[in-house]
Amino acid sequence: MVVHGHGNHDLKPIFDAVHAAFFEQRVDPVEPVRDLTVITCNNGHPSLGLLEKSAELLGVDVVVAGADRKEWVNAVDKPLAILEALDLVETKFTMYADSRDCILIGTPQRAIDSFRSDFPGKQLIFGADIVNWPPVSRFAKYEKQLSGSNVSRYRFLNGGCWIGRTSFCRGFFEEVLEGDPVSEAPDSEQGLLKALLPRFPDEIGLDYGTRIFFNCGFVAGDIIEIKK
Repeated sequence: MVVHGHGNHDLKPIFDAVHAAFFEQRVDPVEPVRDLTVITCNNGHPSLGLLEKSAELLGVDVVVAGADRKEWVNAVDKPLAILEALDLVETKFTMYADSRDCILIGTPQRAIDSFRSDFPGKQLIFGADIVNWPPVSRFAKYEKQLSGSNVSRYRFLNGGCWIGRTSFCRGFFEEVLEGDPVSEAPDSEQGLLKALLPRFPDEIGLDYGTRIFFNCGFVAGDIIEIKK
């Protein structure tokens, strides 16, 4: 339901193809989803707002946090803004996606359905990535040995999109704020997320099969088919 073209580089052939196909077609509004709230972070920088643009076409409301922060460091401001957004959520489930480089391509109801059916017992599911970032060996070692990590090359946590039970997400991101960023990427919150994974082996999972989230910023090749 969310395509994420992450990474600070310009060559994103799959993401560019999805972007073009989505915004060139006629997009009809989807039915309202009662059990889920979509949230994001956006402090008004000109590069942000893609997620909200796609959601608007679908008629999906997005709770936006972080507008009051002119200076932005992901390791500090992103978890804080996410918690601010979560404080406004009244639904049982919350789905997060980055504002700058995520596209919501369909009804969030399918995300809830997949969360319930494909990840039984989990409280929070992150999108999976082919890249281990920050490049910390202990993170890669732990994530490679997780159950299900051998089904595809999407085996590492990516914090750019996730879905979970709202009450658990609040507690999790409160713990994120208590951690320290890793020296390999001091500005990134992703090291904080990865460091907490071993604390929640039963509650947190990764979307190895890209059922809900497709992190394609570092993926090349003719591996998708777009049907119009």
